[in-house]
Amino acid sequence: MDKITKNIVFDMLKNGHCVDMVSFELGIPITDIKQAMREIEQNSISNILAEQLASRLPTLLELAIKQLESIILNENVDRRLRAINTVVQAATALSKLKP
Repeated sequence: MDKITKNIVFDMLKNGHCVDMVSFELGIPITDIKQAMREIEQNSISNILAEQLASRLPTLLELAIKQLESIILNENVDRRLRAINTVVQAATALSKLKP
């Protein structure tokens, strides 16, 4: 189902039409409508989780930096390199998050 059709379907559902009626009026299988509804719900949940993570990032980054400083000052070379590698991987993952 394309994006325009999804928008029409969701507008109809928001306006009180039941899934059966939307399916009948638009000629779209009920399973397709329900799948689109699940996708929207999953996207909403993902957006909420991303917002929660973003709100906690400054604190998490501060803790990570303190731990990294401690490791750099107090640990052997192998442990230092692993810690730095982990920070680089985390920074790469964070840069891929949607703002």
